[in-house]
Amino acid sequence: MTSNWRTVALAAAMGAGAMGAQAAVSYSATLLEVPNAVSSAAWGVNRQGVIVGDWQPADAPLFDHQGFVLQDGVYTSLTGPAGALGSYAMGISDTGVVVGNYYTTRLEDPSSGQGPSTGFIYAGGSYESVQVPTASDTQVRGISPDGRYVSGYYTTASGDGLYGFVFDRGTQTFATLAGEWVLLHGVTSGGKAIGSEFVQYGSEVWENRREGVIYDVASGERADYMLGDGTTFRGTAFRGMNASGTLAGFLDVRLADSNPYEGAQQIAFVGSMGDYATFYIAGVGGATAAEGINDAGLVVGLYTDADGNQQALVATPVPEPSAWLLMLSGAGVVAGLAKRRRRAAAA
Repeated sequence: MTSNWRTVALAAAMGAGAMGAQAAVSYSATLLEVPNAVSSAAWGVNRQGVIVGDWQPADAPLFDHQGFVLQDGVYTSLTGPAGALGSYAMGISDTGVVVGNYYTTRLEDPSSGQGPSTGFIYAGGSYESVQVPTASDTQVRGISPDGRYVSGYYTTASGDGLYGFVFDRGTQTFATLAGEWVLLHGVTSGGKAIGSEFVQYGSEVWENRREGVIYDVASGERADYMLGDGTTFRGTAFRGMNASGTLAGFLDVRLADSNPYEGAQQIAFVGSMGDYATFYIAGVGGATAAEGINDAGLVVGLYTDADGNQQALVATPVPEPSAWLLMLSGAGVVAGLAKRRRRAAAA
C-alpha cells in the first residue's frame, strides 16, 4: 500500500510547568492516511525515520487490527505468525527489528474485543514469540535502538493488575517492575525503560492519577514524575525517550468547565521534565498523544478524531530543521509535505 498524507491543525498549549517553563514550540502535524483504514496509530520510529503502527481495515470486525511498517512511502503489513487473527507493530530498532503483539482468539462476543495477546519479535522475516513466565497476557511495547532490550507489560490469570517488564535479548532474561498498574513502553539502548503507572489515591475515580515512570534495568531503581502544577493536569505518561534524553508522551487534562484545550482529554508533550512543549489537534476535543521519538526528534503518535476513531500522525517543529526532513524522507513524509506546500502556493 502506498501512503497518503493530510495536514491537520495543531494548537500549541503553552503554560507554566511545575518543574520549569514550557518551551515555546510550534508543531506541524501530518496525518498518516492508511488506505482503507477506519482507524490507525503510529507507535514507534527509528533513526532512519521508518515508522511502525497498526490500522483497522474498514471491512474487518470491530476490534481487528493489523500491524504495519511505513518506509519510503509504502505500507507493509505485518500479520503476525501463523494462526494470528490480528497484530500490532509497536516498536522498531535502528536495524529494522520490529516488535509488537498478536492474538489468536476473539472474545465470545467479537464486538467486545480480542483474546489474550502474545508479544513478538520480527527479524529476518521470522517471528519469535515473547511471553513473560506466568503471564496470561503479554503486551510488547518497545525495543531499544540497538535491539538488545524489549519492553512492555503483562497481566496474570488473577487479573489483579498490570506489571512492567524488560526482556534482555542478550541474556534471555526478564526484569519485572511491580506496582498497581505499571505500563512500560519505550526503552533506551542504555537499559532505561519509560512508561506510566495508574495510582489510586482515593475511592473516587477523579482521585486516581497517572504518573510517569523511568526504570533503570541495571540498578533496578525507578523514579516517578508528574509534569505541570497539578491544577491543569492530573496525569503524566511517558512513551518514548531518545538518546539525548528528550521525552515524548501525553498529559491527562483535569476535566473542568474551564478546560483551556477545547475540551481535549489528553494533550501531547515533547521535551524534558524541566522544559517541555505541549500540543494537541485543534477542533476535535478528544485526545492527542506522542507515542515515539527518534534521535532527530521526529515524533509519531495518534489523536482521536471527531468520530471517536484513533488516527496516526507525525509531528515536526516549525520550521522543520534539515535533520527532521532527512528523517521524514525515510518514511516518505517529505513528499506529502511538499505536495501540501505546492497546493498552498497554487491557491
